[in-house]
Amino acid sequence: MNIENFGIFIELQQGIVILCPPPNWANFNPNIGDTYLVRIKRIDRERERVSGTLVRLIKTTTI
Repeated sequence: MNIENFGIFIELQQGIVILCPPPNWANFNPNIGDTYLVRIKRIDRERERVSGTLVRLIKTTTI
């Protein structure tokens, strides 16, 4: 996971990364290593980009 101002990059599997806008959840505080359920919205094969939305937190990492 990589967190930027404009969104969150989440690795679906090795080499496949999805960009999700930050959700409007109360107390949203993502950590690298957290596991999320995502909904894929669009796959752009020409530009090799995948975009989607975060649905819910599945597992959090404790640091």
